Amino acid sequence: MESKATEPISLAKALSVKNRLAGRLAQARVNIEAYNSVLSGQREEEGRRTVDARAELDRFLRLQEALVAVKAAVQRANVAIYEDVLRLAEKKSLIQMLNGLNTKHGAEPGYNGVEYRFVATIAKPEVLDMVRRLEAEIDKLQDRLNQYNATTQVDLPRSVLDLAG
Repeated sequence: MESKATEPISLAKALSVKNRLAGRLAQARVNIEAYNSVLSGQREEEGRRTVDARAELDRFLRLQEALVAVKAAVQRANVAIYEDVLRLAEKKSLIQMLNGLNTKHGAEPGYNGVEYRFVATIAKPEVLDMVRRLEAEIDKLQDRLNQYNATTQVDLPRSVLDLAG
């Protein structure tokens, strides 16, 4: 980034900046891909210009560098709580697996009068109980992370904040 001046912001705000930059980066990419090659005569239509793909590419590159700067600042700030960040992700993944788990148990009619008998090792009530306990653990972790994100400061270049503004 061109400016070295930095501004302290909360980690929570830095995460919002990261998401905003990622969205703008994606939009810049769409614009470049859509407007790089257009039918002759469409670049100047009734005095209005379409998207300038070259300018959009320059914007894309600035946004990309800004996103790297934010991600690096967030990563450095998260060192103290990284284990909780990973634990939260794994607990959410476990809930997703449990919610998708086939808990079919008992007899079901099949084709041509054949009956299928299913035996679930982990029954639905047990799955629901595990999910409820995991959700409570996730809430505690998320509260800790939210508190950390709200009280931890990171320095971001002013130019990065301007791109996100």
